[in-house]
Amino acid sequence: MALMMISYLQIHLVDLAGSEHAKRTGADGLRFKGRAEMKRFSRWILQYSGNIMEKKLLELEQEKSLYGFELKKKQEAQSQLLRQSKRVMMQQNDYRKKFNA
Repeated sequence: MALMMISYLQIHLVDLAGSEHAKRTGADGLRFKGRAEMKRFSRWILQYSGNIMEKKLLELEQEKSLYGFELKKKQEAQSQLLRQSKRVMMQQNDYRKKFNA
């Protein structure tokens, strides 16, 4: 039985430049500096968000490998039980043959 996982990625594109807007509005002085601060802060937020997403992806990979390990253990236990039940059935057949002959 194959285990299939479907993953997808959602990307948000953000334009942080703002230089075109500053030229059009003629912003200078404090307003211009305020925009620069907002731009710097936005970059920091995006970088921080990227770090969080990377950490979450690593956690998902670890969960996936842990789940795969548990699934493998379960499959091994099932196959071991199957082998044992076959062995018991063979012993029962041998026992019946001995006493029926």
